[in-house]
Amino acid sequence: MADIKKVADSPLILRTETGAMREKGVAGSKDSKFPAMFSLIPARGLRRLAETCGEGFLKYGQGNWLNGFKETDLLDHCMAHLNMYMTGDRSEDHIAHGVWNLFVLMHLQETEPEGSELLNLVPQTSRIEHQSSKQQS
Repeated sequence: MADIKKVADSPLILRTETGAMREKGVAGSKDSKFPAMFSLIPARGLRRLAETCGEGFLKYGQGNWLNGFKETDLLDHCMAHLNMYMTGDRSEDHIAHGVWNLFVLMHLQETEPEGSELLNLVPQTSRIEHQSSKQQS
């Protein structure tokens, strides 16, 4: 397990206006040195995600999502659900539906890392510039 120290005053830590802290940028990956702390996943959020899975099971059958989705479809549906929530639509649990799309996207990133259609949408020069700017920060 990685040696993790609480560094509240670190320039790499962002303190939100609510007082919560998080690492700046996106941290972790499948070969991350951070521990997987399943016990820290909020139970209510996990329940809502499970209910969304149950809704999908009743509508489409068990494991329908395993037939595959394009990354862009998952992101488009996620953003559509977040937009509906942000504009006041409470007709369904849009937050949980958006999270479901992100969970499936994370699954695809782990199981099919070479099959990223999103990488193919970004010109090679932009990817190189992005990698260079990440290394400089």
